[in-house]
Amino acid sequence: MSRRVSGAIAFTLCSMIWGSTFAVCKMALQEFRPMELVIARFVLGAAALLPIAVRQAGALVSHWKTLAILGVVGVTIPYAVQNWALEMTTATTAGLIMASIPALTSIFSVLLLKESVSARRWVGILVSIAGVLILILAEAGAVGGGDSRALVGNALQAGCAVSWGLYTVLSKRAISDGIPDSAVTAGSIIAGLVLCIPLALVELMGGGWSAPSTVGLLQVLYLGVFASAGTFFLWNFGLKWFDASEAGVFDSTVPVWSVLTAMVLLGERLLPYQYAGGALAMGGVLLALYKSRGKSRSMDNGMLRNT
Repeated sequence: MSRRVSGAIAFTLCSMIWGSTFAVCKMALQEFRPMELVIARFVLGAAALLPIAVRQAGALVSHWKTLAILGVVGVTIPYAVQNWALEMTTATTAGLIMASIPALTSIFSVLLLKESVSARRWVGILVSIAGVLILILAEAGAVGGGDSRALVGNALQAGCAVSWGLYTVLSKRAISDGIPDSAVTAGSIIAGLVLCIPLALVELMGGGWSAPSTVGLLQVLYLGVFASAGTFFLWNFGLKWFDASEAGVFDSTVPVWSVLTAMVLLGERLLPYQYAGGALAMGGVLLALYKSRGKSRSMDNGMLRNT
């Protein structure tokens, strides 16, 4: 199996899990307060990554400034903001807004990494976004454009998308600069968790945290181990073999998974044109990542020489 295929599988699994988190978080927020949920899931995520952190202790200490920045833009901001957003908007809408990440990642990759984005990839991104826009317009009618809370929640979720696009680019640069991807994963989560503590203390002073049910604990377990530690590991593994702008394209599939999960867990019903929008989103990913056989072989050989 080629390295790019392995990376693509990692990104796909990551997107599927991320897509499911919007519905799971929406349900968990019935028992947890926003920062309480962030702390709970990333305590579990950090615990799962503790063996990696011990092995990479030298890298964590040497690159603590970089990892602290990654913790802010990859954990503290997006996950705190997303939980606040989910208190005001639907899980489906929150997932759909994340479709903007590929475009944001491409912009950041051009500005910060000086990556070139091919015309084919831009077309794929635009096709994918067009598909998601179909879903967003349909969902907007369901949410109701006059709901100020929904509008605020959607704006917050857009901020989450910006932050994650920036994290993708900065973590790609960190890995390219020689920081092990496992160290980037562990360092991002640990630093982000530590930097969430002040926000959690403010929330705690505003009202106590309640004891969750068994179902709530299982939801946090899923969010912490699989959707936090697991996805960060998969994402940074994939970044070893893809450009940041290529990696961002996979985020365009997150809305598809979020809609499917919302159907199962929250009982939402989809119309035919919403399925069509999801198909366009997936098709855009395939178009953006398509390479001729010769070009793919040349790229894989170049990667083998560089490893």
